[in-house]
Amino acid sequence: MTTQLSDSEQIVIREIFKDPQISLEGIAVILERERKKRKEKEDQRFQKKVDVRTVSKFKSVGLKKIRNGLKELADTSRLDVSIQDDLEEEKLEVLQRNGILYGHDFRIDRKVYIFYTVKEGYFLWQEHVCNVKCQDQCYEILDLIRKEHGLDEPNKNELIREQFKETFDEIVKREKQGMKEE
Repeated sequence: MTTQLSDSEQIVIREIFKDPQISLEGIAVILERERKKRKEKEDQRFQKKVDVRTVSKFKSVGLKKIRNGLKELADTSRLDVSIQDDLEEEKLEVLQRNGILYGHDFRIDRKVYIFYTVKEGYFLWQEHVCNVKCQDQCYEILDLIRKEHGLDEPNKNELIREQFKETFDEIVKREKQGMKEE
């Protein structure tokens, strides 16, 4: 079973997914605000002010848990993830850091994606041409992923399968642009 992220790790990851260029200081402010909201409901466990080191720790631990959860779910689902080998290592790293892993399921002869979302946790999506029955459900999944990554709403007039690929490309492009600006 995949390890769950703590509340603080979820907040940090949520903010990184939305804006990969956000500073650790910016995340610290958001985390402090969220903790203050919870303090009224909880005991006074969190007396310390959130600092950059704490945020950095939550970020690295959270991302490691996500990456391990993706790989664990791929193993459990018996996905052949070697098809990712055709990706450049930097793109593969960006996708995994954003909670995305894919592989091939030879039992059904399809590409299968594993996603991590802060709201729903881990789930699998098989690449397919949507029919009337699954169109809405697939659209909701895509919409959730795009919202969590700060991207526009998906286009209901385009094929969902193509929009998933476009979404991954947008996530990678956005993060690479942020790296160039730094």
